[in-house]
Amino acid sequence: VLSTIKKYLNSLISFLISNLKLKQQIIQVIIFFFSLVYILHLCSCIYVFIGDIYYSIQEGKPNWINTVFKDETKEVENYRKYISSMYQITQTFTTTGYGDLHPINNIEIIFIMFCEIVNCGLFAYLLTCILEILTNKEDTLRFKYQNAKIDMQQWATAYMANLPQSSKEKNLHRD
Repeated sequence: VLSTIKKYLNSLISFLISNLKLKQQIIQVIIFFFSLVYILHLCSCIYVFIGDIYYSIQEGKPNWINTVFKDETKEVENYRKYISSMYQITQTFTTTGYGDLHPINNIEIIFIMFCEIVNCGLFAYLLTCILEILTNKEDTLRFKYQNAKIDMQQWATAYMANLPQSSKEKNLHRD
């Protein structure tokens, strides 16, 4: 399954580069965005799993699920757990932390700490991608400036070569 996904992603990247003429750095940012969404989804699923397992093992002990849905009289649907979990994990990854959802027991606290550490790595990678884009843009501008400077020098040399000798001497002795 992973090899199929990797093959599909490689063909998608090739398509983006060749047909849409996107630069490699822009594609890295797009890949980063989709990777971030996937990691958020994965962490959200694990967070729901931790809440469900903890609730079934530690019957009656508080966890994030029964704290968030304390007024519910029936079993909470999985999609509602997932949405609340995605909200909590997104808050953690964006370091917003409104405080309305938070881990309750030690297992949940440890998992959120793990998510924060993963987020540090993702943030460093994002900054590296952005810095690479900006550096390449600056290098491109510097390269264009140097090419324009060389073109101007070549034009001036060719122009001076085509002037009559008397005009050349006047221009040289003008200073």
